Amino acid sequence: SIDAPIRLSTTSPVELEMTTAADGLPCKTDWETLAVSEGRALLRLRIHTGRQHQIRVHMAAIGTPLVGDKLYGPDREIFLRSAAGEMTDFDREQLVIERHALHSHRLVFTSPTSGERVTILSELPDDLSEAFPAFVGAD
Repeated sequence: SIDAPIRLSTTSPVELEMTTAADGLPCKTDWETLAVSEGRALLRLRIHTGRQHQIRVHMAAIGTPLVGDKLYGPDREIFLRSAAGEMTDFDREQLVIERHALHSHRLVFTSPTSGERVTILSELPDDLSEAFPAFVGAD
């Protein structure tokens, strides 16, 4: 489990960047490794709170940023270059894919109208399946 409060960063040049901080709002994420291939891992995450950028901030905070994350990934400058339309081939190489490798495979909630438990499943999208073929079918 990662139990680390999150708040807006006061030092980042990116206005929407969040950070873990003792004076942030309570925030908890449980995680489990499902598969590992080529130095990358497929994780199952369960968020208990739902803060802005929670998964991305928590994973970066423990040294495992999401593949493709321009802001919390290998170098915040990639985000700034991307926003300016100036990403380099080296930036793209570091990211592996040009979006967060984040996918909600299973969403479970209680229906506010019926009170029944609802489960929605969604298979891995094509771009992630192509980028990470070893993880296809793993859940």
